[in-house]
Amino acid sequence: MFLFNWITKLRRRFNDECIQCGTPLQIQILDKITGRNEKIRVSFKNLKVRSCGKEDHPKKYAYPDFGSELNDEIFWGETSPTSKTNVYLNLTSQRKCCSCKNIIEERLAVNEELTFDLNIERVPELELSIKGPVLRCRSCGVKQIIADEDTSFKISEAIVDAFDKVNLNP
Repeated sequence: MFLFNWITKLRRRFNDECIQCGTPLQIQILDKITGRNEKIRVSFKNLKVRSCGKEDHPKKYAYPDFGSELNDEIFWGETSPTSKTNVYLNLTSQRKCCSCKNIIEERLAVNEELTFDLNIERVPELELSIKGPVLRCRSCGVKQIIADEDTSFKISEAIVDAFDKVNLNP
């Protein structure tokens, strides 16, 4: 009996059915989900997921590569407001503005919320808010999240917390 139940759940996982009730998964939009890790808070607005419609049943990403595309867009996307260092390019650890590429000073960071649209092709109109250390570039005035190793890890953990709260899995 145990083996039969295990095989049934495995088949449902790969057949795009709810692993608890076997109902086919449909696209559902979650209005707002929030997660946190220490001083970082993230909120998603208009997040598309696949779900059977029952609140307490597990949900899946809108498509299998969503998690990796989300991570790439937040930390490496062209329109992402995250400041980066040029450690790999010129062996300095000076932080550069995400817009004008001028050097910005980390000591001027304040804890603030920054909201921006994510440019993920298959999940349009997805909005992300991150509350954490924000810098404003003195040259161009653009606000941006400090994306150092510690903050990036905390942002990722806050995203995992948000997904866990709504039972969202890859």
